[in-house]
Amino acid sequence: MVYRKKSHTDHYLNFGSHHPLNHILAVIRTLLERCYSIVTEEDDRKKEEEHVAKALRTCGYPPWTIDRVKQDIVEKSLMDELTKQKK
Repeated sequence: MVYRKKSHTDHYLNFGSHHPLNHILAVIRTLLERCYSIVTEEDDRKKEEEHVAKALRTCGYPPWTIDRVKQDIVEKSLMDELTKQKK
């Protein structure tokens, strides 16, 4: 699991804020990439993804934003693998 201090509040940039969409999606990307790079056990990774999704829903993020970022991460990972294979 990802360590959080007891004082951590799970408050992130609100989806309804007047920030550019790429900044809002970067919040999701950062949290998910941390999950994928730090958490090694599949069950723990699933729990962490659920925790992140719940925290983001509390901040007003609609489900499509999380799905979009997950898809982007998977596609980037596949492209990186293809690039490595070509070398």
